[in-house]
Amino acid sequence: MQPKHFHPGEGKTFKIGRMSLTFKTTASDHWNAYTVCEAIEPPESGAGFHRHPSYDETFIICDGHYDFRLGEELLKLGSGDVVFVPRGTPHGFVSTGPERVVRSSSALRGVSSTQ
Repeated sequence: MQPKHFHPGEGKTFKIGRMSLTFKTTASDHWNAYTVCEAIEPPESGAGFHRHPSYDETFIICDGHYDFRLGEELLKLGSGDVVFVPRGTPHGFVSTGPERVVRSSSALRGVSSTQ
């Protein structure tokens, strides 16, 4: 694996509803178990309550506002907030506007101590 600089807009982009997800790296890109994704989410878009049994996830809010459900807690997030979601933790979020949300998220799959 080599160091890499990712330019704005670089990566593989997917549209899911009104959201755009740009994957900078994925675990299958020889980055071991690490994935980095940039998301652009217009108001009233997001992801319903869900969980990931096999990996941790970190959200960095770059711009905009979220209602973020983390387990039983409802968080009001804005620019500069960071949330760590351990694997198996229920979470969901919605962009509350009026501007779009720009966020970066990373995920680290479980890696055993023998790897």
